Amino acid sequence: MPFPSFGFIMPATAIVISNDVPAAVKWVARAAKWALLGAGGRIQICDGVDDNVEMKAAVDALPNGGTLSLSEGAFTVSSAVRVDKPVVIEGRGLAYGGYGTKIEVAAGAQCSIFELGAAIFAAGHGYAIRDIYLRGDAGANGLIKVVAQLHDSEFKNLLFINTGAGTTYCFRASTADGGGWHGLNFIHCWFEVATYGVYLYGGTDNYFTACKFAQNWCGFFEFGAYRNALVGCEFHTQDAVGYYGYSSYGTRIVGGVFYKNNNGNHAGTPDIRLHNMYYASIVGNVFEHERQTWAIEETFACGPVTVAGNTLLNYPDPAYSLMPDSQVHISNNQGCVGIGETRTFRKTVNYNDASPVTVCSVKDGYAVTDVWVEVVTTFNDAGAALDIGDGGDPAGFLPAASIDLTTAGYYGIEADSRGAYLWDAVNAHARTRVYTGSDTVDCTITKTNGTQGVAIVYVKLTRIGG
Repeated sequence: MPFPSFGFIMPATAIVISNDVPAAVKWVARAAKWALLGAGGRIQICDGVDDNVEMKAAVDALPNGGTLSLSEGAFTVSSAVRVDKPVVIEGRGLAYGGYGTKIEVAAGAQCSIFELGAAIFAAGHGYAIRDIYLRGDAGANGLIKVVAQLHDSEFKNLLFINTGAGTTYCFRASTADGGGWHGLNFIHCWFEVATYGVYLYGGTDNYFTACKFAQNWCGFFEFGAYRNALVGCEFHTQDAVGYYGYSSYGTRIVGGVFYKNNNGNHAGTPDIRLHNMYYASIVGNVFEHERQTWAIEETFACGPVTVAGNTLLNYPDPAYSLMPDSQVHISNNQGCVGIGETRTFRKTVNYNDASPVTVCSVKDGYAVTDVWVEVVTTFNDAGAALDIGDGGDPAGFLPAASIDLTTAGYYGIEADSRGAYLWDAVNAHARTRVYTGSDTVDCTITKTNGTQGVAIVYVKLTRIGG
C-alpha cells in the first residue's frame, strides 16, 4: 500500500494512520515513531474508535503552517476535531473502496468532523483541507463548520455526504456559530445529500470553482454575504433549488450548469432563486430542464441584477423562462427574451414532421414583429403548404398562399405577402401582434403524397412588458 516515506520526516509534519491499514504498515510506523521522534513523536495510529482523539493530538503537536497527513483507509470520529491554527490537513485522495481517505461520523454522534477557526484574526489565515471523503450524520452541524475567524483558506478535492435527517449541512459557516470568514477557496469539491450543500450566513469574497452540488434540498444558500463567486459549478438534481441568494450583494454565478433541479416534490421551484439581491451577475450558464418552471425566479424585489449570455435547453416555454423584473437586466440569453429585448427564434421544419410545429411561446407583454420563411430544400409535393400563425389564427402571420414550397428562397419579406397580423391592407403598413395572454407561434404543415422538403421558420419576438 502506498504510504509516505519514513526515511526523513519533516518536523512540521504529523502522520495519522487508519486502523484498517495492513499490520506491517502499523509496525513500521511505530518503529519510525520511536526511532526518529521518541514517545512524543507526531505519528498517531488509530484504533477505529474515537479517531478524533489521535487527530486532535496530531493537530495540537503541529506548529503554524504544519501538515497533518492522513493515511489511506477509514477513520471514525465521535466528536469534532477542533482546528484552531493554520495547518494543512491532507488525505490520500478519493479512491479507498471508491475513496482514498474517508472520515465518517460515528453512529449517533451527530457532530461535525472538523470545526475550524481561531479566536484571533491573525491565527485564522492559511488553513487547508484536501483529498478527503467526509461522510455521516452531522445533525444540524455541518460536516465542516466554521466556528471562529477563518480567512484566505483552501478546500480542495473534498466529497461531502451528510446522511442525517432534518435540517443538515455539508459545509456550514454562520455568524450564529461565531467568528467571521472571507477569502475561502473551494476547488473541485462535491456537496451531496443534505438540506444545504453550502450554507453561508455572512462572509465575503469566497470562491467556489468547479464544484458540484447534487441531491441536496438546496445546493448553495447565502444570506447577508458579499461578493461571493461560483465559477464553472454544476447543480444537478437538487430536490428544490440549485442556488438561493437572500439579501446578498455582488454575487457572481458564471459558466455553470443547472440540470434537472427541483427534482423532488417542489416542481414549481427554479434553478436559481433571488430574494432582495443587489448587483449580482448571472452570466454564461447553461440551464437544462424538463419541468414547467422558471430558470431564475425573483421572490422579493432585487436591485440591479445582470442576467446575460445564458443558454436554456429543454424548457417547455423558452420565450419567458427567466423571471421578469425592471431591475433585472436580461440580455443575450439563448432561448429567452428579456424586457426591452428583441430575439429572433429559428425553427427547422421537415416535410415529415408532425403538425403543428411550435416555433416559440409567447405571453402577456410579448409582441411578434416579423415572420419569414426560408425554403432550403424544395418540397416534392405540389399540394404541400405551410401556414404560420397562433392559436387564434393558424395563418395569421404568414399564410400558405405567400410561400412557394417548390422554389427555394425567402418568403414573407415583402410587407404585402404577410398575414392579417402583420399586414393591414386598408392602412397599408406593417403591424405588430401584441399578446395579453399565453399562446404559441406554430407552423402548420399540410401535405398529400410527397416525401421531402425542408424550411426554416423565423419569428422575431420583442418583450415590451409583462
